Amino acid sequence: MDAPGKRHIIYKPIHSGNAKKVKVFPNPSATSRLKVAPGSRLINLNEKTDATTGKKSGKVKYLIDRLNYINFQDETILINFHHKKYDHKVTKHVLPMPCKDARLECTWTDISDLVPVFRNYRLEEVLIPDNNKVLMVKPEIISASRRRIIMKLPRQYQEVNKRRVKRYDCHGIDVRMVQNSVVYRGELLDFSTMAFHIRLISKISPTFKWINPDVKVNIILRSGKDTIYSGECLIFKQTGDKEYRDIVLEPLNFEIQRFKPREYRSARQQLVPSPDAVIRHPLTGKDVQLKIHDMSGSGFSVEEHEEDAVLLPGLVTPETTLKFASNFVLRCRGQVIYSIPEEDDQHGVKCGITILDMAINDHMNLLAILGQAEDGNSYLCDSVNMDLLWEFFFRNGIIYSDSYELVHEHKDQVKRTYENLYTQNPHIARHFIYQDKGMILGHLAMLRFYERSWILCLHSSQNTIPQLSQKLSLLNQAARYVYESYSFASAHLDYLVSYYDSNDKFAISVFGSIARNTQSPKGCSIDSLAYFRHRREEHKDCVLPEGYYLASTTHEDLAVLESFYEHKSGGLMMQAFDLVSGSSNIRKLSNEYLQLGFQRKRYLFSLKTKDQIKAVLMINSSDIGLNMADLTSCIKIFITDHRALPAPAIHASLARICKNLKKKSMPVFIYPSNYAGEIGLSYEQTFNLWVLDTQYTDQFAKQVKSLVRNAEEKNSPPKAPARQRPVSQSEAR
Repeated sequence: MDAPGKRHIIYKPIHSGNAKKVKVFPNPSATSRLKVAPGSRLINLNEKTDATTGKKSGKVKYLIDRLNYINFQDETILINFHHKKYDHKVTKHVLPMPCKDARLECTWTDISDLVPVFRNYRLEEVLIPDNNKVLMVKPEIISASRRRIIMKLPRQYQEVNKRRVKRYDCHGIDVRMVQNSVVYRGELLDFSTMAFHIRLISKISPTFKWINPDVKVNIILRSGKDTIYSGECLIFKQTGDKEYRDIVLEPLNFEIQRFKPREYRSARQQLVPSPDAVIRHPLTGKDVQLKIHDMSGSGFSVEEHEEDAVLLPGLVTPETTLKFASNFVLRCRGQVIYSIPEEDDQHGVKCGITILDMAINDHMNLLAILGQAEDGNSYLCDSVNMDLLWEFFFRNGIIYSDSYELVHEHKDQVKRTYENLYTQNPHIARHFIYQDKGMILGHLAMLRFYERSWILCLHSSQNTIPQLSQKLSLLNQAARYVYESYSFASAHLDYLVSYYDSNDKFAISVFGSIARNTQSPKGCSIDSLAYFRHRREEHKDCVLPEGYYLASTTHEDLAVLESFYEHKSGGLMMQAFDLVSGSSNIRKLSNEYLQLGFQRKRYLFSLKTKDQIKAVLMINSSDIGLNMADLTSCIKIFITDHRALPAPAIHASLARICKNLKKKSMPVFIYPSNYAGEIGLSYEQTFNLWVLDTQYTDQFAKQVKSLVRNAEEKNSPPKAPARQRPVSQSEAR
């Protein structure tokens, strides 16, 4: 039996005449990608080759240069020994020393069985790997010992056994092979995009007798603590003894479905100049630099040469760098999802890589580049001229005259807050600007104010003609951002929240249609809220009616609120506002705000009588002007039982809260909106609260894209009628 060593799957043409045909590998299955083309067959690297079949040859100088490269890379070559009496071979790996002439010195990597080899075997040939081919020489032995072997190289070498794809050596890759609930362990020796060569170790595995070569296996490859590949394979070949088992596996999946199918797909763009992807290959530990063909915010494609391909579907690439220029790079964690031959290139392979995770600010920069490529007037988190922004807010009534008094009292603080938001680009905020000829025409902001939810606020110019296109362009940018970002854990983007006037026709057409198309309140929900502004001076004498009291909200109170809301609506408001009992620590986000120089506080109180909960009050407090609509400094009242709940109890509770917070007034939202009227509370207007589970974000993106397309068709000039050719007299007759 051959000593354990590296095996290689290679291709050799079948020639007529005296060419020796040796069947070493089993016949591949009908669907196997390892099946060779007609006129070729699979052979073992250690098989004796026929020197009379017209193989390529070359001078020894190239061979010496290759040997020195192998020495520089600390790699090995192979020596085949043939038994002097019997048809048996032994293969040994050796390390070549620096070589400058025909004298080649090598050191052994394994000396355990050298004595019987020297005694009973003769040197047959030396095989030197050269990318996807093998160089063969038949040297003379000058001397040999237990430490080294010295040989004299011939004047020429022969190129033999050219493989279809290159194989790559691996080190330190842990293997787990699972078959019929039995787990075998070992290491990965080498791989190509068509096969894995693994070695199972008996000391850490069950008996090899249980391996069924006709049954599929699952293979898991790990580098340290990272799982970098898992997939289903066929056993193509196996050799070995009781201690080790060398197996060649053929992967079956050449395209994977990383995420659930979506109706909407983000547009891939070809940038000029095209960036590069620099991938630290997890199996070899070496960098691979490939030109990016096209890309979106969720992935990109690259092109490889088929013979040198290294990317196989399912492979996770933890260290991937997108290189736009020498000093501008973005880093991400990716996974190869497909590998298909190029239609216009017989030797090219196109590989798709999805982005699994990325630093949130790096991803923002990527989307900003792609957004500019699509619409030069749209800017994502770009540096903003604050004078232009304030002028836009006042010109378009975003800062209402009745609320300016509060802004005026703290205008220096408000300016500092917005300076930090729009110039420092903290990871809790995103802004989209529509700007043309130096003038801001549209503005959309997103703020992460809850643990897993972002608030969406849209403002546009009051000019009636371009207003629709501005809003749609901004919404399209936001939809792309959400669509491309929600799957990243670092984005904390599970829910998207928006408030809009219940009479706003544009918002109804966009957000209402998304909710209808989602067809599930657990995918997208709309709840009606009554709104009014509570002024402390108007209710300073209010006291809680007898028997009513405010207490800190308990987990049991939240459970009651959750059950009430589920019965009343069945939507997503409780999850979006972190009001689900047993939710994660809500102070974590408040601490992040403090680290960034902002304030965010939340208080929960329950209004009760006779230990029966009547309402839950959620008080949000933040920096003045953090949100111009005061959505981050407001009180939300969730009335769970409106029976025998007097309006003075609500006003007295609000007055006490405003006094403790030292607020003269605060906006108030009441849910359900109809309960406000039933208990005698007067309110100014109603708002709709729209919440989207971002797993359904394709509906958001699809609807906005449809509205953009309709607007473009409506505003495009009518086509001129086609010119008709003159009718001949014969045709007229």
